[in-house]
Amino acid sequence: GQEGTETVIEPIAQYEFKDAENLGKDSMGNYDMMYRNRYVSGGTGELLDTYTSVDEENGGVTFDGSFCLAQDANSNMFADVTAFSLCFEIKTKKQAAEWAHYIGVGNSTDEFGFVGRSAASVPGQMRLRTFNMLTWEGKYDIYNAPKILDGAAPADYQKIVVTVQPGGDMAVYLNGNLVNLVNPNKSNKPWDTSVSEDWATATKTSFFSIGGRYNGAVDMTSAGSIRDVRFYDFAMDAACVSAYNTNGQLTSADAAGLTKVVSLNEVVFDGEPSSDVLKAGMTDEEMLAALNPAQAKLDLSDGNTATTPITWNGIERDGDKYYAVGGIITTKIGYINSLGSEVKYELNVADVLSLGEPVFAGDAFKGEINDAMTSQEMLALINGAEVTVTFTDESTATVPVTFGEIKVDMGEYRAFAKVLSGGFFYGTVSIPVPVTATDEGPMKEVKPIALWKFDSEESKLRDETGNYEFQAVPTKNGDMSDTYGTGAIDNGALYLNGEDMLALPLSNDVSEDISNGFTLHFRYKQDGKMAKRSQAWSAPVSFGAEDFGSGFGAGFMIADESGDLRVQGYNVTKNVTNGEFSLYWTQKVVEAGENEWHNVTLSVRPGQFFNCYVDGQLKYSENCPVGWSLNSDKTTLSIGGRVMWNNGYNTFRGWIDDVCIYNFAQSLEQAEEYRKKGKIVMRDMAGEIITSIASTPVFENGVALNREVMDNMSDRQVVNRINNATVNAVMDDGETVVPLSVDWKGYKRENGVWYISGYIDAQNVGYVTSLTGRVEIKVEIEVTKAPRFITVKDADNGTVSTESDRAYLDDRVLISVTPDEGYKVESVKVNGATVLKNENEEYVYVVEGTEDMEITATFVADGQAADRDRKAGNKVKTAFIISGCLFGAIVICGAIVLFVKKKTKSKD
Repeated sequence: GQEGTETVIEPIAQYEFKDAENLGKDSMGNYDMMYRNRYVSGGTGELLDTYTSVDEENGGVTFDGSFCLAQDANSNMFADVTAFSLCFEIKTKKQAAEWAHYIGVGNSTDEFGFVGRSAASVPGQMRLRTFNMLTWEGKYDIYNAPKILDGAAPADYQKIVVTVQPGGDMAVYLNGNLVNLVNPNKSNKPWDTSVSEDWATATKTSFFSIGGRYNGAVDMTSAGSIRDVRFYDFAMDAACVSAYNTNGQLTSADAAGLTKVVSLNEVVFDGEPSSDVLKAGMTDEEMLAALNPAQAKLDLSDGNTATTPITWNGIERDGDKYYAVGGIITTKIGYINSLGSEVKYELNVADVLSLGEPVFAGDAFKGEINDAMTSQEMLALINGAEVTVTFTDESTATVPVTFGEIKVDMGEYRAFAKVLSGGFFYGTVSIPVPVTATDEGPMKEVKPIALWKFDSEESKLRDETGNYEFQAVPTKNGDMSDTYGTGAIDNGALYLNGEDMLALPLSNDVSEDISNGFTLHFRYKQDGKMAKRSQAWSAPVSFGAEDFGSGFGAGFMIADESGDLRVQGYNVTKNVTNGEFSLYWTQKVVEAGENEWHNVTLSVRPGQFFNCYVDGQLKYSENCPVGWSLNSDKTTLSIGGRVMWNNGYNTFRGWIDDVCIYNFAQSLEQAEEYRKKGKIVMRDMAGEIITSIASTPVFENGVALNREVMDNMSDRQVVNRINNATVNAVMDDGETVVPLSVDWKGYKRENGVWYISGYIDAQNVGYVTSLTGRVEIKVEIEVTKAPRFITVKDADNGTVSTESDRAYLDDRVLISVTPDEGYKVESVKVNGATVLKNENEEYVYVVEGTEDMEITATFVADGQAADRDRKAGNKVKTAFIISGCLFGAIVICGAIVLFVKKKTKSKD
């Protein structure tokens, strides 16, 4: 227990039962509980997650035989204490079975808790049942357990406090009053409540539970109401209990009479402080590994001492002294600790005290170093140096060093040298190496299509290539007025606190630009195991999902409380237990990823592979189906969670950095080159660079069309009639040929000849290419002429007619227009566009579009149109005709204007 400057002494666990969605949540954030399954012989029973009601205002849960919350091995508060106080409020009721577990630790050999016992006359009975503690006449007895509550079920909550002090006593208080613990079946004779020094109720199979007894499965379920459960890591005295019963909390003034830790007496090792001689040349990790287990001997305010284990977590250097720095496990002390938890122990370290920085006689480098050089070429340009070694007796020695290794991490180069003398290894020194980026020839960078370095708060959302920008994610219903946070920059990385999430907008998602293959790089470090103990999954980076099931989606998920990272991909990854396609319980690629950085790469080439590399190793490989793509109008790239139904789910807590996406798949070796240099260059991709793309397609089944094409069809209709086709692309080795799928867009006519037309986007073929833009693919086809039907609208004061009720593309339609006597023609129109007389004084319309024709004419009295005719002069008015054979083009006066949808982002 900690007694700090604040007056309130906090418990180490508290369960308030105010939130129905998180009933097992510990308000102190230490020991969350989970619903558990009923015991069934030979199997697993139903999940006991049913309760009658939850009091969201005052706290409290009411249950009736189908409810059990329990801790487990990862959150077992009894495993962390010696002395303790368990406080709760309860309303009991009649139980269905003879014995029913309300609260405590339940097991046939480690039982400690409060149970109800069925009886018609005492429907609200509650007993204290504890194994290896309460004795009567020298024998343990849990069946004749002392009664705490008897008689009718209480109408109001009863306040219970039970305290246990190993080496002391156990006591139970009801509503602030000490309960006289007696044997109800032996003339109410008192129990022996003394507690042995080594008594403990924590095991690997029995855990604290509420509503039923849990030891891997649940039995002895109970009925009743419980609220405000608190657990302290020391035993209260009567004054503390009285204050707690009155005030609902405990302060340092209330605990004035309790024994407290006042000072550290000594550190006691298990044998010698270290298992090996400690030398100054050792790393901190080597020294820590050599330290033997130790305990802190603590002075208590009553003049006695207590011991508690020490956890060593670091080595601290202060001048010529070395200290092991650690912390005592405060909950194991059993007394209120006002001392704190830090422990420092001076180590006896021999030989080397320190290594100086490398000192060069002249320049450190013999010439300029560039990134086109090999490591050996770089090392050859670094001069030798000297390092001063200082020993514990303050003597020094000068040791010559030669730099023999170059290490690169995301573009940062360092040269390393071992400090050796007489066969003794003193340590390693390093210097930064300035390397010039040539960015030409083999070292020319292959640009990613998206990159987030998270170097500043101002630019954290913007992709450094200028193509994309993250935005906040709605928490529900797509409402942008209620969003997750966008994280904070922490030492050049993005920190997400479990309430943050970023995503690309659906209108400009990277997924649509990587449909033929991609590589995703990122670095991550978890902060703890899960963002929230109430959730089962956490997503550091994800391309989203269409549903909670195994539908469309891909990315990475941290599973449950294990902290394991699993890779996922629809129609690729499979559930490890049943072999079905799944986005859950797929193969793990990182085990227990908290508190350590990991480099993760996902490399995908549809039709070939779906690979995941982690920290320089291939961790997962699966075949990827032909046509597999992340291009969806429902999913989008997100960081810190997963987007689904335009909302955010599965939030992540930890750090994300160096998120980079290429529109081609990389091998493990290429991915490692990226991790070293912070980029990919042409040399890395040698032999895999497309240098030419053929313009002649190869069709499935050997023919271009699978159905007839007519000249009045839409481009979409024509595309549905084109067989799949590929064109051959040639790599830079001059030999390797890869087929690329043609993206057909429609059909068109040039100089009277019809073609189907499509393209290959050189920037989205799944490979590196020296080409830019789109390569057009077109193939001549036969097109059947379809009739355009003619409708002539009746006109007043004149007549309009044509020779036929239909015409075909390129036909000349003669429109006969005859005004009545005393009238003149004012206008002749086809589909609303004016047609003027030709040189032969005829109204002729040439069929150029796909539409049927509606012909109208208007007549005016002779003389009314003369003024308008004079003003028109010799100006020519050409009909406005929509042509369906030019990709939705518009033909005006013989000029062609193409309307092309263009994204508002650049493509480098």
